[in-house]
Formats: sequence, C-alpha cells, structure tokens
Amino acid sequence: MNIDTREITLEPVDNARLLSLCGPFDDNIKQLERRLGIEINRRDNHFKLTGRAICVTAAADILRSLYVDTAPMRGQIQDIEPEQIHLAIKEARVLEQSAESVPEYGKAINIKTKRGVIKPRTPKPGAVYCAYS
Repeated sequence: MNIDTREITLEPVDNARLLSLCGPFDDNIKQLERRLGIEINRRDNHFKLTGRAICVTAAADILRSLYVDTAPMRGQIQDIEPEQIHLAIKEARVLEQSAESVPEYGKAINIKTKRGVIKPRTPKPGAVYCAYS
C-alpha cells in the first residue's frame, strides 16, 4: 500500500466558509476520513491529507470543490450537508472508474437556476445534459 501525504491551502481565507465546509464539530471532515480511509489534519485553511495516494487525491479534489460551493450566494454562505459529502465521494469514485467520460458530466456541465447550480453526479444525467446543450 502506497501512503501519500498532500498539503492543500484553500483560498480565500474565510472562517465562515471553512466552518460550513468542515461542519459542526468537524463532522464533514470526519465523514471524509471514514469513507476514504485517510487522515485529515487542519489548521485554519491549511489541510494535510495522509493515506492511499488515490484517496488523498480524491479527498483534495472534493475539499476544493466543496469549498467553491460555499461561496456566498446573495450574501449567504451555503452550508455543506452530509448528503453533499456523500455525493461528492460517489462522484469521485465514478470519475476514477471512467476517466475518459469526465467532459460529459461533473465539472464540464453546470446548469444555473434561480435556486442554485445543478451538476450531474453520474454519467447518465451527464449524457442527457450534453444532448440538450
């Protein structure tokens, strides 16, 4: 087993956004640790991820993506719920299995509505969104 350590820094520094990302009592971070089998140490906006290389890379991408999702919308910061963590982990595993289909869903297509942003989580909705665009 290949153990990897990666340090990431989330910018811009905003304590309210970091609180939303980490959840109450760091529950969101603990959920990521449990599901991916890694260790996450945090101090302010600096995160140190330790574990299997594939899982560390996925966790870093998930943290960055979810931090972007906490950006203020209409003056309010969106709270990251455990369901969003679960979906982000599921999306990362799908992306690992089929790297050639990345442009079809996920980061490539985002539909903006009045209530927020819609992102396909799996290949099938991604293909449907591609067909309509």
